[in-house]
Amino acid sequence: MNEMVETQQKLTWLTASDIKAQVQLIQEVMDAVMQDGHHYGTIPGTPKPTLLKPGAEKLGLTFRLRPEYDILPQSLLNEEVRTYRLKCRLVHIHTGESWGEGVGSCSSHEKKYFKQMTAESERTIEDLDNTIFKMAAKRAHVAAILSATAASDIFTQDAEEMEASQLNGSAPLQPRFPFGDHKGKTPKDLTTEQLCQEQARFQELADDPTNKYRDNNRKLVEAIKTELASRPVPAVNKGDANLFEGYCARMRASKDPLVVREEQRLGASDQRLSADQQIAVNDLGVELLARKK
Repeated sequence: MNEMVETQQKLTWLTASDIKAQVQLIQEVMDAVMQDGHHYGTIPGTPKPTLLKPGAEKLGLTFRLRPEYDILPQSLLNEEVRTYRLKCRLVHIHTGESWGEGVGSCSSHEKKYFKQMTAESERTIEDLDNTIFKMAAKRAHVAAILSATAASDIFTQDAEEMEASQLNGSAPLQPRFPFGDHKGKTPKDLTTEQLCQEQARFQELADDPTNKYRDNNRKLVEAIKTELASRPVPAVNKGDANLFEGYCARMRASKDPLVVREEQRLGASDQRLSADQQIAVNDLGVELLARKK
């Protein structure tokens, strides 16, 4: 009788010791075999490392799991869009048993793929088809591995397709513009002229004590300043000193905020000034406008 109960138990559930051993095995593989930045990545401010494709493959090898894929009916494949939605089923290599499943999708409408099919690019949707399929398969595989091996308490999948430069703190993500002509873009996506204009706009919002989003606006302003400071000044253009002083003098002399703002806009985009002079004109305008409130 005891033997039958023991056999049924092995077939229906794991003991606490079994679960503990499996978690310990994953941690041992992580410490002994996996490398930070290749098999998984650490994003500052997140509690768990992100499992990447090579890491998912290592866990699949550890537990002897073979991925099998099905294209789901929700996929949309035509001449204008490629949206693959895949189901990854993990099958044990020796027993043929199904250990778990995961679903992943990828679409040509995602920003990084959509940008590659702009008028400036010669890439077509057919060129990206295989790339989009592989990304959907990767997402499905990682999801299946996390579920089947119960590794979700060690890893996360939230950003498994992020660039390596965004992991391990080497390149923190820039905040995005919340509204306006550049909604959804980051400071590095804008020209110097556009950044100067947006800095003035969001500095006003950041200085407004009634604005409940002022903290986010302040972070965006700091990101704009950092991006402007990181851009090299063209050596061939030292700028027109007299023209620069003229912009500054007119802004200081005016009591009308509209005049200050217009001089700021013109000076920040005047190609006769150097990049440093354009930034200085913009910063002076921000300072003077803040004083006039």
